[in-house]
Amino acid sequence: MVRFAFSMPNVILITIDALRNDHFNKDLFPEFFNNHLSDFAVFDNCLSNGTATPLAFPAIHTGLPVEANGVLPQNAPTIAELASGRCKAISNNPHLNVQRGYSRGFDEFNIHKKRRYDKLKWRLGKLPLTQRLYDSFWNKMSNRKVVESFTPLVHHDAQIVLNDLFESIEGQNGFYWTHLLEPHAPYTPRKIGQYVETDWNMQQITNANRKIVNRSRKNMGLNKNPNQSELEEIQNEDIVICREMYAHMINYVDLKLSNFIARLKTRSDYNDNIIIILSDHGEAFGEGGVFTHDWTANPIDVLLKVPLIIKYPQNQITGTFDHLVQSADIIATLTELLGWDVKPPDRTRQLTDDEDRVVVSKSNTAVRITTSDGVAIRRGEDTIELQGDLPRTCIDLLHSQKIPNVASLDGVIPKGGDDDILQQLEYLGYI
Repeated sequence: MVRFAFSMPNVILITIDALRNDHFNKDLFPEFFNNHLSDFAVFDNCLSNGTATPLAFPAIHTGLPVEANGVLPQNAPTIAELASGRCKAISNNPHLNVQRGYSRGFDEFNIHKKRRYDKLKWRLGKLPLTQRLYDSFWNKMSNRKVVESFTPLVHHDAQIVLNDLFESIEGQNGFYWTHLLEPHAPYTPRKIGQYVETDWNMQQITNANRKIVNRSRKNMGLNKNPNQSELEEIQNEDIVICREMYAHMINYVDLKLSNFIARLKTRSDYNDNIIIILSDHGEAFGEGGVFTHDWTANPIDVLLKVPLIIKYPQNQITGTFDHLVQSADIIATLTELLGWDVKPPDRTRQLTDDEDRVVVSKSNTAVRITTSDGVAIRRGEDTIELQGDLPRTCIDLLHSQKIPNVASLDGVIPKGGDDDILQQLEYLGYI
């Protein structure tokens, strides 16, 4: 494998929120698959190390699973601290903040670089009157056969974020990271400001999202009204609506991501670039009684299986790999490629190494150990071996791992309850 110990090429990390691995396909990413995928190595059996953004990202940046309150571990360097050249982050998610250590090693770190016009249109989009006008216009346009684009009124737009990233890369080589939020709940065309052909009206979409998001919040113990014990029953139609809208959000990411890669290809140094694209965690639509990415759920497959692809320098490695890998392997891979003088964390390997791994994945209430031979989960002090015959060392590792207590943005630690555990476990019959 080629190393670049003498000078570092651009390392571009693009993380996508809440993208399931089974939704990274040619139907939902037609532009990317047709025009760019051949430049990448695809790791089709990747597990996240956490079920939600603040539980997953410590491993992405340091190779170590989340601990305690989700602050990046001080005993391990971050990718940005190891990288040479300029380091810039557009984290674009309030969970990935300075207080949790995500600015470590970056010369420039921001949640989102908003121009004055972007700020104005975001604020207008939050006004009730503007939203009513927007929804009224959307309802009139929704039956059109041709998908029409409209400048987004909402924050976090992938087009703006990726344009900012591209402009930044025009300067000094280094490490650049940004995060795209479109697939994250709620699943609504309003988020992308793009009118989509659908049989559902905005009221149906809003109602379906409200039911699913409220159920997820209730499961995590985050209800705004603690006296509200009963929630609206989720119908199959609600799940169908949200999954369809989720697909539209993903297709929007495909368009903007593909455009970004196409622009990179116009640069003379494109072939030298290392481009890493992955999701932080998956998304559930009722599997095992779980909705969205419940921080308190058992770490089931739909929450952990994520797409991970890498463009290696000079396209030296391409094709599809199906051995078990993990998000935490990114730092070991970059260490190998760039010749960093550091020992990667235990249980991590560079991604093309097909030797069996022991993957640690966590929610706020449970720990999962996965190998190619099986899965075990610990919830509290109880260990449940769900598949295979894991060696004693894996069970010991399972019991040695600390279950985190990561707080939501309003300071509440999601703990949930055990009402749906049996339903979750029934779903956990395979890796």
